[in-house]
Amino acid sequence: MVDVIRTRRSVSQPRMDPNLEPDHEIARAAFESARWAPNHKRTEPWRFYLLDDARIGRLAELNAELLARRGSKQDKVDNKLREWRVQRGVAIITCASAPDADEVTRAEDRLAVACAAQNFMLHLWSEGVASKWSTASVWEHEDFWPLLGKASGSEQEDVIGLFFYGHAAEAPPAKRNKELKDVLVDFRAAR
Repeated sequence: MVDVIRTRRSVSQPRMDPNLEPDHEIARAAFESARWAPNHKRTEPWRFYLLDDARIGRLAELNAELLARRGSKQDKVDNKLREWRVQRGVAIITCASAPDADEVTRAEDRLAVACAAQNFMLHLWSEGVASKWSTASVWEHEDFWPLLGKASGSEQEDVIGLFFYGHAAEAPPAKRNKELKDVLVDFRAAR
């Protein structure tokens, strides 16, 4: 397990092989692992959306439209559209807190869903499937929620991220900018 944690890498869309279909049953199994993340008061706030090819194409279009509206250069808009359109696996993970949840519970729910997202990606990696957690703000497009079968977004459900998954054409090398000693305050260390 330690090896899976330490070797997992985010593999960006251009590094995914668009010619190889990932096993979507592995993604479904990874969602099962995701839902075992710790969550305070067992709220189980995660919601998972596994997109089909038509929805992946539409998501790519929505993202390109939003980028264009916000003034991105046309070559960036075209590149993102092309990169997203050819993806073979896309999932969306959201956090759905109870309507009466207070601020603390909503914060705990979001943290729990982040843990679930990590479980999802670790499970995929353990099965040889690469992934990328993206926080592109495509969910701000007015047609995003209808893409997921909902009339509109709600105050109770927030997007945690888009998760592209598939076969890595190339995986990036391991890289950390800091050593453990730079981020750990160890009060147990011998003086």
